[in-house]
Amino acid sequence: MHVLNPIQPFSLSPTVGLCAGSTTLTISGTNFIATERLSCRFGERFVSPARLINSTHIECVTPRQQGPGLVPVEVMVDNNPVTTDSRLYFEYLDVTVASFVPSSGSIKGGTALTINFIQDDVDVVTHCRLGDSIVEALAGNGGEVTCISPPASQLLGNRTEPIPSSFLAPLDISINGVDFSTSHLHFTYLADPVVEIIEPQVGPDTGGTELSLYGRSFANKISLGCRFVTPVSRSLGSTEGPTLPVVSEGQWISSESMACITPRLFPGDYSVDVTMNGVDYMSFGHV
Repeated sequence: MHVLNPIQPFSLSPTVGLCAGSTTLTISGTNFIATERLSCRFGERFVSPARLINSTHIECVTPRQQGPGLVPVEVMVDNNPVTTDSRLYFEYLDVTVASFVPSSGSIKGGTALTINFIQDDVDVVTHCRLGDSIVEALAGNGGEVTCISPPASQLLGNRTEPIPSSFLAPLDISINGVDFSTSHLHFTYLADPVVEIIEPQVGPDTGGTELSLYGRSFANKISLGCRFVTPVSRSLGSTEGPTLPVVSEGQWISSESMACITPRLFPGDYSVDVTMNGVDYMSFGHV
């Protein structure tokens, strides 16, 4: 008769996951053995088969949980819990994305996405995923988090054909860096607009002049707009007096043209910046 050394689990990772379940837990310990009778029990009811990695690690998948809370995790052999020096716990959290802004951004990446949640005071989100590209989440105010969109090339991988001028990327979040939610929300990647002609070049300081911009890759978005910036404002980053940048709502005409109405401005030269999402601006020419 051969007597085996006792199995001794002592930690698990990650320690938190979504109520939807399907988080792959790695349990560390000693003397794990290859047997079909090895499993994990969550609470008093849910049993999940365990997969042996080696003698010091096994994996189990968390079941769905109806609500947030701490659940004890036990390693089972022949449906009997293994005696341990200390109990292991896994925390279920309910985190659901309600909305995010802006809904689109440049294919070059760098757009700061502000994500809001159905739950209050969400401060546990660690990562965002756009398509297959993962970025770290930054804590914001009032339960918001911010994620910076990666370049579209990271999502599309090694492809010989050009990056499309517009495509959707699913947005999901993670609270443990291992598994991600399924939010069914999408971020739109857009090609950067190119402005070749701005007409007219001169207008009254009272505003009201229809400014026509011609070029390519103008997107039909409700956040389309123009920003009028003085050279002093751009160089000093000023937010006061006549150097304050002024934003005007844009009107989409076609993929090759758009229009903006000039606002009341102090006399002087202004550069014209264009935005497709109300957040990121690209500078073109002077009026």
